[in-house]
Amino acid sequence: MKIIWTYEKCKEEALKYNTRTNFSRGTSRAYEIARKNNWLDEICSHMDVELTKEMCRVEALNYNNIGEFITKCRHVYYISNKNGWLSEICSHMKRNKSRNYWTKEKCHIEALKFKHRYEFQLNSNGAYRNALKNNWLDEICSHMKMTGNWYKRCIYVYEFPDNCAYIGLTYKLFERNLNRRKNKNDAVTKHINLTHLKPTLRQLTDYIFVDIASSLEIHYINEYKKNGWNVLNIAKGGTVGNCIRIWTYEKCKNLASKYNTRNEFKKNNRSAYESARINKWLNEICIHMKSLR
Repeated sequence: MKIIWTYEKCKEEALKYNTRTNFSRGTSRAYEIARKNNWLDEICSHMDVELTKEMCRVEALNYNNIGEFITKCRHVYYISNKNGWLSEICSHMKRNKSRNYWTKEKCHIEALKFKHRYEFQLNSNGAYRNALKNNWLDEICSHMKMTGNWYKRCIYVYEFPDNCAYIGLTYKLFERNLNRRKNKNDAVTKHINLTHLKPTLRQLTDYIFVDIASSLEIHYINEYKKNGWNVLNIAKGGTVGNCIRIWTYEKCKNLASKYNTRNEFKKNNRSAYESARINKWLNEICIHMKSLR
Protein backbone atom coordinates (compact mmCIF):
# COMPACT_ATOMS: atom_id res chain seq x y z
CA MET A 1 0.00 0.00 0.00
CA LYS A 2 1.37 3.39 -1.00
CA ILE A 3 2.05 5.72 1.93
CA ILE A 4 0.78 9.28 1.67
CA TRP A 5 3.42 11.38 3.42
CA THR A 6 1.44 13.99 5.33
CA TYR A 7 3.10 16.35 7.81
CA GLU A 8 2.18 14.06 10.72
CA LYS A 9 3.49 10.93 9.02
CA CYS A 10 6.76 12.64 8.09
CA LYS A 11 7.15 13.85 11.67
CA GLU A 12 6.47 10.37 13.03
CA GLU A 13 9.01 8.89 10.62
CA ALA A 14 11.64 11.53 11.45
CA LEU A 15 11.48 10.58 15.14
CA LYS A 16 13.11 7.25 14.25
CA TYR A 17 16.39 8.98 13.32
CA ASN A 18 19.00 11.02 15.18
CA THR A 19 20.40 12.97 12.19
CA ARG A 20 19.05 14.32 8.91
CA THR A 21 21.57 12.23 7.01
CA ASN A 22 20.22 9.02 8.57
CA PHE A 23 16.66 10.20 7.88
CA SER A 24 17.39 10.90 4.19
CA ARG A 25 19.12 7.53 3.78
CA GLY A 26 16.57 5.53 5.77
CA THR A 27 13.32 6.97 4.39
CA SER A 28 14.27 9.09 1.41
CA ARG A 29 10.69 9.61 0.19
CA ALA A 30 9.50 11.08 3.51
CA TYR A 31 12.60 13.23 3.70
CA GLU A 32 12.10 14.66 0.20
CA ILE A 33 8.42 15.41 0.84
CA ALA A 34 9.35 17.20 4.08
CA ARG A 35 12.13 19.12 2.34
CA LYS A 36 9.87 20.30 -0.50
CA ASN A 37 7.22 21.42 2.00
CA ASN A 38 9.75 23.18 4.28
CA TRP A 39 8.88 20.91 7.22
CA LEU A 40 12.43 19.72 7.95
CA ASP A 41 13.37 22.32 10.56
CA GLU A 42 10.27 21.50 12.60
CA ILE A 43 10.19 17.71 12.33
CA CYS A 44 13.96 17.36 12.76
CA SER A 45 14.30 19.65 15.79
CA HIS A 46 15.07 16.66 18.06
CA MET A 47 18.02 15.53 15.94
CA ASP A 48 21.71 15.93 16.68
CA VAL A 49 23.49 18.81 15.01
CA GLU A 50 25.63 17.46 12.18
CA LEU A 51 29.13 18.86 12.28
CA THR A 52 30.21 20.93 9.30
CA LYS A 53 33.79 21.43 8.15
CA GLU A 54 33.78 24.98 9.54
CA MET A 55 32.51 23.81 12.94
CA CYS A 56 35.29 21.21 13.08
CA ARG A 57 37.88 23.80 12.03
CA VAL A 58 36.83 26.18 14.83
CA GLU A 59 37.06 23.36 17.39
CA ALA A 60 40.48 22.24 16.10
CA LEU A 61 41.87 25.74 16.68
CA ASN A 62 41.65 25.05 20.43
CA TYR A 63 44.43 22.44 20.26
CA ASN A 64 48.17 22.60 19.61
CA ASN A 65 48.71 19.03 18.39
CA ILE A 66 46.83 16.02 17.07
CA GLY A 67 47.24 14.07 20.31
CA GLU A 68 45.56 16.81 22.33
CA PHE A 69 42.78 17.05 19.71
CA ILE A 70 42.11 13.29 19.91
CA THR A 71 42.20 13.22 23.72
CA LYS A 72 39.94 16.19 24.38
CA CYS A 73 37.56 16.07 21.44
CA ARG A 74 37.61 12.58 19.92
CA HIS A 75 34.19 12.89 18.25
CA VAL A 76 35.13 15.99 16.22
CA TYR A 77 38.47 14.38 15.34
CA TYR A 78 36.66 11.25 14.12
CA ILE A 79 34.23 13.24 11.94
CA SER A 80 37.07 15.34 10.50
CA ASN A 81 39.19 12.28 9.74
CA LYS A 82 36.25 10.47 8.15
CA ASN A 83 35.55 13.43 5.84
CA GLY A 84 39.19 14.04 4.93
CA TRP A 85 39.36 17.48 6.58
CA LEU A 86 42.22 16.85 9.03
CA SER A 87 45.17 18.13 6.98
CA GLU A 88 43.39 21.44 6.38
CA ILE A 89 41.81 22.12 9.79
CA CYS A 90 44.93 20.97 11.68
CA SER A 91 47.43 22.95 9.59
CA HIS A 92 48.16 25.26 12.56
CA MET A 93 49.23 22.38 14.80
CA LYS A 94 52.79 21.51 15.66
CA ARG A 95 54.44 19.19 13.17
CA ASN A 96 56.05 15.93 14.18
CA LYS A 97 59.77 15.95 14.90
CA SER A 98 62.16 14.63 12.26
CA ARG A 99 62.68 10.88 12.04
CA ASN A 100 66.10 11.07 13.71
CA TYR A 101 64.99 13.38 16.50
CA TRP A 102 63.67 10.72 18.89
CA THR A 103 66.73 9.13 20.43
CA LYS A 104 66.28 6.63 23.24
CA GLU A 105 67.12 9.29 25.83
CA LYS A 106 64.59 11.78 24.40
CA CYS A 107 61.92 9.07 24.21
CA HIS A 108 62.57 8.23 27.85
CA ILE A 109 62.31 11.87 28.93
CA GLU A 110 59.06 12.18 26.97
CA ALA A 111 57.64 8.97 28.44
CA LEU A 112 58.24 10.24 31.99
CA LYS A 113 55.53 12.85 31.42
CA PHE A 114 52.82 10.20 31.34
CA LYS A 115 51.29 7.65 33.73
CA HIS A 116 49.92 5.27 31.09
CA ARG A 117 51.08 4.05 27.70
CA TYR A 118 47.85 5.17 26.02
CA GLU A 119 48.53 8.75 27.22
CA PHE A 120 52.06 8.51 25.85
CA GLN A 121 50.78 7.26 22.49
CA LEU A 122 48.01 9.88 22.19
CA ASN A 123 50.07 12.88 23.24
CA SER A 124 53.48 12.04 21.79
CA ASN A 125 52.90 9.57 19.01
CA GLY A 126 56.26 10.22 17.32
CA ALA A 127 58.24 9.29 20.42
CA TYR A 128 55.95 6.33 21.12
CA ARG A 129 56.27 4.89 17.61
CA ASN A 130 60.05 5.26 17.60
CA ALA A 131 60.32 3.58 20.98
CA LEU A 132 58.06 0.76 19.78
CA LYS A 133 60.09 0.31 16.59
CA ASN A 134 63.37 0.12 18.54
CA ASN A 135 62.01 -2.14 21.32
CA TRP A 136 62.56 0.53 24.02
CA LEU A 137 58.97 0.68 25.27
CA ASP A 138 59.18 -1.80 28.15
CA GLU A 139 62.26 -0.06 29.52
CA ILE A 140 61.21 3.58 29.16
CA CYS A 141 57.64 2.88 30.31
CA SER A 142 58.59 0.85 33.40
CA HIS A 143 57.32 3.65 35.69
CA MET A 144 53.84 3.59 34.14
CA LYS A 145 50.74 2.05 35.65
CA MET A 146 49.68 -1.28 34.22
CA THR A 147 46.67 -1.39 31.92
CA GLY A 148 44.76 -4.48 30.91
CA ASN A 149 44.52 -6.78 27.92
CA TRP A 150 42.28 -9.56 26.71
CA TYR A 151 43.30 -11.68 29.66
CA LYS A 152 43.30 -9.08 32.42
CA ARG A 153 40.44 -6.74 33.30
CA CYS A 154 39.63 -4.26 36.05
CA ILE A 155 36.35 -3.57 37.85
CA TYR A 156 35.08 0.02 37.84
CA VAL A 157 32.02 1.89 39.06
CA TYR A 158 30.19 5.08 38.09
CA GLU A 159 28.61 6.61 41.20
CA PHE A 160 25.90 9.26 40.72
CA PRO A 161 24.88 11.88 43.33
CA ASP A 162 21.31 10.47 43.29
CA ASN A 163 22.59 7.15 44.71
CA CYS A 164 22.58 5.33 41.38
CA ALA A 165 25.61 3.28 40.34
CA TYR A 166 26.85 1.26 37.39
CA ILE A 167 29.48 -1.48 37.84
CA GLY A 168 31.45 -2.91 34.93
CA LEU A 169 34.69 -4.55 33.85
CA THR A 170 37.07 -3.57 31.07
CA TYR A 171 40.65 -3.95 29.89
CA LYS A 172 41.00 -0.27 28.90
CA LEU A 173 39.22 1.99 31.36
CA PHE A 174 40.27 5.23 29.65
CA GLU A 175 39.00 4.17 26.20
CA ARG A 176 35.88 2.56 27.68
CA ASN A 177 35.00 5.85 29.31
CA LEU A 178 35.46 7.79 26.06
CA ASN A 179 33.52 5.33 23.90
CA ARG A 180 30.67 5.16 26.41
CA ARG A 181 29.84 8.84 25.80
CA LYS A 182 29.14 8.17 22.10
CA ASN A 183 26.58 5.43 22.79
CA LYS A 184 23.18 6.90 23.60
CA ASN A 185 21.87 3.46 24.58
CA ASP A 186 24.58 2.98 27.22
CA ALA A 187 23.15 2.80 30.76
CA VAL A 188 25.52 5.45 32.14
CA THR A 189 24.99 7.82 29.19
CA LYS A 190 21.22 7.40 29.45
CA HIS A 191 21.25 8.30 33.14
CA ILE A 192 23.47 11.34 32.51
CA ASN A 193 21.12 12.58 29.78
CA LEU A 194 18.05 11.89 31.93
CA THR A 195 19.26 13.51 35.16
CA HIS A 196 22.03 15.86 33.94
CA LEU A 197 24.11 14.59 36.86
CA LYS A 198 27.85 14.02 36.63
CA PRO A 199 29.01 10.64 37.98
CA THR A 200 32.27 9.86 39.72
CA LEU A 201 34.28 7.13 37.99
CA ARG A 202 36.29 4.92 40.36
CA GLN A 203 38.51 1.93 39.58
CA LEU A 204 37.69 -0.74 42.16
CA THR A 205 40.42 -3.30 41.35
CA ASP A 206 43.76 -3.59 39.59
CA TYR A 207 43.89 -5.37 36.22
CA ILE A 208 43.41 -8.98 37.25
CA PHE A 209 42.84 -12.25 35.40
CA VAL A 210 39.55 -12.15 33.57
CA ASP A 211 37.95 -15.17 35.32
CA ILE A 212 38.55 -13.53 38.70
CA ALA A 213 37.38 -10.15 37.43
CA SER A 214 34.21 -11.76 36.08
CA SER A 215 33.33 -13.15 39.52
CA LEU A 216 34.23 -9.88 41.25
CA GLU A 217 31.92 -7.89 38.99
CA ILE A 218 28.98 -9.95 40.26
CA HIS A 219 30.26 -9.53 43.82
CA TYR A 220 30.42 -5.73 43.54
CA ILE A 221 26.99 -5.49 41.91
CA ASN A 222 25.52 -7.39 44.84
CA GLU A 223 27.50 -5.34 47.37
CA TYR A 224 26.28 -2.06 45.96
CA LYS A 225 22.69 -3.32 46.05
CA LYS A 226 23.10 -4.39 49.70
CA ASN A 227 24.47 -0.97 50.57
CA GLY A 228 21.35 0.74 49.26
CA TRP A 229 22.52 1.83 45.81
CA ASN A 230 20.16 1.78 42.85
CA VAL A 231 22.26 -0.32 40.46
CA LEU A 232 21.78 0.60 36.80
CA ASN A 233 23.13 -2.72 35.48
CA ILE A 234 20.49 -4.68 33.60
CA ALA A 235 22.53 -7.90 33.31
CA LYS A 236 23.67 -9.74 36.44
CA GLY A 237 27.32 -9.21 35.47
CA GLY A 238 30.21 -11.58 34.89
CA THR A 239 30.12 -11.57 31.07
CA VAL A 240 33.27 -10.66 29.14
CA GLY A 241 32.05 -10.45 25.56
CA ASN A 242 33.59 -12.92 23.14
CA CYS A 243 34.77 -16.21 24.56
CA ILE A 244 38.45 -16.09 25.51
CA ARG A 245 40.48 -19.05 24.34
CA ILE A 246 43.31 -20.21 26.58
CA TRP A 247 46.39 -20.02 24.36
CA THR A 248 49.12 -22.27 25.71
CA TYR A 249 52.67 -22.16 24.41
CA GLU A 250 52.08 -25.28 22.29
CA LYS A 251 48.86 -23.96 20.78
CA CYS A 252 50.50 -20.65 19.89
CA LYS A 253 53.52 -22.43 18.40
CA ASN A 254 51.38 -24.77 16.28
CA LEU A 255 49.33 -21.86 14.98
CA ALA A 256 52.39 -19.71 14.27
CA SER A 257 53.86 -22.50 12.15
CA LYS A 258 51.12 -21.85 9.57
CA TYR A 259 52.36 -18.36 8.73
CA ASN A 260 55.40 -16.93 6.96
CA THR A 261 55.49 -13.54 8.70
CA ARG A 262 54.50 -12.06 12.03
CA ASN A 263 52.11 -9.69 10.25
CA GLU A 264 50.19 -12.65 8.80
CA PHE A 265 50.11 -14.31 12.21
CA LYS A 266 48.83 -11.15 13.91
CA LYS A 267 46.28 -10.38 11.20
CA ASN A 268 44.73 -13.85 11.10
CA ASN A 269 44.95 -14.89 14.75
CA ARG A 270 45.16 -11.77 16.89
CA SER A 271 44.29 -13.45 20.20
CA ALA A 272 47.00 -16.12 19.82
CA TYR A 273 49.52 -13.51 18.70
CA GLU A 274 48.72 -11.25 21.67
CA SER A 275 48.99 -14.15 24.10
CA ALA A 276 52.41 -15.05 22.68
CA ARG A 277 53.51 -11.43 22.85
CA ILE A 278 52.38 -11.01 26.46
CA ASN A 279 54.13 -14.23 27.46
CA LYS A 280 57.27 -13.30 25.45
CA TRP A 281 57.11 -16.42 23.26
CA LEU A 282 57.15 -14.61 19.89
CA ASN A 283 60.88 -14.83 19.23
CA GLU A 284 60.83 -18.60 19.76
CA ILE A 285 57.64 -19.56 17.98
CA CYS A 286 58.24 -17.18 15.03
CA ILE A 287 61.88 -18.14 14.42
CA HIS A 288 60.97 -19.79 11.10
CA MET A 289 59.30 -16.63 9.74
CA LYS A 290 60.64 -14.21 7.16
CA SER A 291 61.99 -10.93 8.46
CA LEU A 292 60.33 -7.93 6.80
CA ARG A 293 62.87 -5.16 6.24
